[in-house]
Amino acid sequence: MRISREQQVPLTEDSRKYTTVNTHQYNRLPFGIASAPGTFQRTMESLLQDILHVCVYLDDILVTGPSNEAHLKTLRTVRGVPWTSNFGFGSPTNKQEG
Repeated sequence: MRISREQQVPLTEDSRKYTTVNTHQYNRLPFGIASAPGTFQRTMESLLQDILHVCVYLDDILVTGPSNEAHLKTLRTVRGVPWTSNFGFGSPTNKQEG
């Protein structure tokens, strides 16, 4: 089973009421919500906005640099982002396949 990155975005108390199916409310952004990709994109952009040479496109993080050394330094910076404490994400290097 593959878990979508969007499904790792926690919902606020106010947002949960809009995800009610029968009597179940989701705590995280569920699959199939039309705004999920945009919400995930904004979340990722806000998380990585202060890092130069980084571009986010949906669930892809594009990293560049003017030299190999700068590129590797930027990669280390992205890997060092406290993913779990900020948004509840797992590390981007632990991508689940399925």
